[in-house]
Amino acid sequence: MKTPFFLLGASLLFWGWYTGLLVLAGIMLLLYEGARFVSIRWDLSDHDFRRISDLCTLLFIILLAYLIVRDRSANIILVLLQWLPMILFPLLIVQRYSTREKLDISALFFTLRRKKKDVIAKNKKQIRLNLSYPYYAVCVLSAGVANVMDGYYYAGLLLFAIPLLWFVRSKRFSIALFLMLMALAGVIGAVGYEKLNRLQLYLEGRDLEWFSKFRQGETDPFQTKTAIGDIGALKPSSRIIFRVSTDNTEVFPLLLQEAGYNIYNYSRWISAEPGFVLIQPDKNQTSWNFSEGPEPSSRFTVFSYLNKGEGLLKLPRGVFKVEKLQVINMERNRFGTVKVEGGPGLAVYDVSFDPSVPTAGPPNAHDLLVPESEKPVLNRIAKELKLNGKSPQKILNSVEKFFKDRFKYSLVQGKDNDKGTPIAKFLTNSRKGHCEFFATASILLLRTAGMPARYSKGYSIHEFSKFENRYIVRDRHAHAWALVYINGRW
Repeated sequence: MKTPFFLLGASLLFWGWYTGLLVLAGIMLLLYEGARFVSIRWDLSDHDFRRISDLCTLLFIILLAYLIVRDRSANIILVLLQWLPMILFPLLIVQRYSTREKLDISALFFTLRRKKKDVIAKNKKQIRLNLSYPYYAVCVLSAGVANVMDGYYYAGLLLFAIPLLWFVRSKRFSIALFLMLMALAGVIGAVGYEKLNRLQLYLEGRDLEWFSKFRQGETDPFQTKTAIGDIGALKPSSRIIFRVSTDNTEVFPLLLQEAGYNIYNYSRWISAEPGFVLIQPDKNQTSWNFSEGPEPSSRFTVFSYLNKGEGLLKLPRGVFKVEKLQVINMERNRFGTVKVEGGPGLAVYDVSFDPSVPTAGPPNAHDLLVPESEKPVLNRIAKELKLNGKSPQKILNSVEKFFKDRFKYSLVQGKDNDKGTPIAKFLTNSRKGHCEFFATASILLLRTAGMPARYSKGYSIHEFSKFENRYIVRDRHAHAWALVYINGRW
């Protein structure tokens, strides 16, 4: 049975729309539906179909290998499913332009090819298949993998199911009854989808509690041990830590802080006198105001785990308000670190922010402290850069240019026999290191020049997944940076 006019083409456009491959889907549609207006057909044998099937298998293997090299995570399964219509298209288009309406099913599977000789020898009937309807189902399935949960996919799924069921319906029943049953199935399916979605959210919220012992340690708001002084290479993983969704991608890339610190002591940063203060929620108990005034337009949503309902929120500089987060207790300290207690396993919260809004408290004497062991090399560099007597903005520009022109980023630290602290050797000898080196050295150099500065730890948000339609944040995106107090603000 042939597919109705434009039905398979519509499924191709449906797939292209949801996967972002609409142009490619349009080309595939023209090639497929164009066969209705072309009389040329190829007389292909079963052997020819097997060769085309082998080509599709080869395309699948090449794509799989590429994805494994690029992204070693379970996400490759979703990508493969989304590209299935493209992978199988050579087989479909060859069938479309051949003299055969069906192909031998053994062409699709290597195991069946071995059995085909026995089938022929015993004069058994060979199983033949029209690929149009299976391909139609593959397009709808692949579009579903890229579905962003906007409700339109479910409506499209119903519309694509009606033609298939129409042609196999029993003629004993009226058209009105058929349409009523389809409407009833659609309502039941929508209700079932909502319940399953709630079950999914519940299970996602519980998985951290079930498997928390296998996860890495959480960020400590009071101190953090850096890798400064460690020998060898840092090996951050590709494990996804959390996700960020937004309608305004113009504000990204963006830094989200977990914790801030103000005292450095040989590879360790400490938050002295953090001064955590309780934040009161609004009447709805799910909205938390950090500042007064008109609410800014910059917003995004964070999907992050809390260890047994406790942890630090990932927040930007200038956070104004946190919404849709139901926790028992929320506290913020003078460094902008926000910790919560009594929350869900999976915290999904909206954040509105404005970089001009003060997030952290004013500086004090701790924000100017420089360890005695670091002062000799820092004073020498400050003198070399002629930082004394310059305006704060010129000091900042000089320090930025110093690191940009004379240093290199590297995750590998070699062993050396030179005396001195790791920071001193970084500033004068190796001049290469990772973000913790750059942040710490910048802070101490700025403090030497009389500018208050702090250490900030969090994540860099920059990897956008077209398939999830949101930003994904991996373990390797963990970042450290310097905050400097200039012109009355951090």
